[in-house]
Amino acid sequence: MTENQSARPSPALVQRHLHGMDYPASRDDLVNYARRECEGGNYPQGECERVLQALSQLPDREYQRPVDVSKAFGEVARGYLQNASYPARRDDLVASARDQGADQTVLDMIVLIPDEEYPDVDAVIVQVIDAELRLSAAGYSSKGRDSVTASLTPPTRRADGQRARTGPMPLAPLLIPVTKMAHV
Repeated sequence: MTENQSARPSPALVQRHLHGMDYPASRDDLVNYARRECEGGNYPQGECERVLQALSQLPDREYQRPVDVSKAFGEVARGYLQNASYPARRDDLVASARDQGADQTVLDMIVLIPDEEYPDVDAVIVQVIDAELRLSAAGYSSKGRDSVTASLTPPTRRADGQRARTGPMPLAPLLIPVTKMAHV
């Protein structure tokens, strides 16, 4: 993984920098707004540079609301998930995306989806966007987001070939919307 990839901010962090943005807005409007916020705010310089770079890499189009920006990050994840073998579970999707060179931000997005079987890439993207929106709505800062994803340890294989966890249980099941919990 390159230094640039590991420094990429999460969509939730980008949304924090866009708080108060007037929509609709073009990609350039988003970049300019975030730049002004960075100049007038108490954001660390490195964080601002990463956010501005991430916004610059979004598709050049008009975004009608914050969710459209989050969806654009989901589109980035789609490129790493299309070639996975479906149906697939979360851990298999993480492994497939990692094998395809996904950066840590994309892997973090996938780790936060519920651990269930997904029939296709569209079902995964819906959950990725939903997880990002819930984190953003919950007010996770970059530090809070990092602590959530750091507590999620990817599964490892035991000597007998079975999956084993070496860390705490994933938080993703706790993020399932209440409406879906009745079906679990």
